[in-house]
Amino acid sequence: MSHTVPSSTTRTSHTPVLLNEVITFLNPLPGEIFLDGTFGGGGHSKAIYEKLGTTGKLLCLDMNPSAVNLCSHLFSTKNVACIESNFK
Repeated sequence: MSHTVPSSTTRTSHTPVLLNEVITFLNPLPGEIFLDGTFGGGGHSKAIYEKLGTTGKLLCLDMNPSAVNLCSHLFSTKNVACIESNFK
């Protein structure tokens, strides 16, 4: 599973680190609820979302308004919330 998502601030792309390992460890299943506390380029969130299906919920946080904007453009569905906030 390889996901490359556009960077929120440039025309370059962001490749999520250890994506396969993270998804294997977390094992997201349809209907579950997940929180991504550091949305960034969205690679991990995108992979998690694909596993959650239409019944799951995903909450994405980031302090960077550009990352939140990217999140809103990547996920135009009501089961994903993109919020400008610190994960603390």
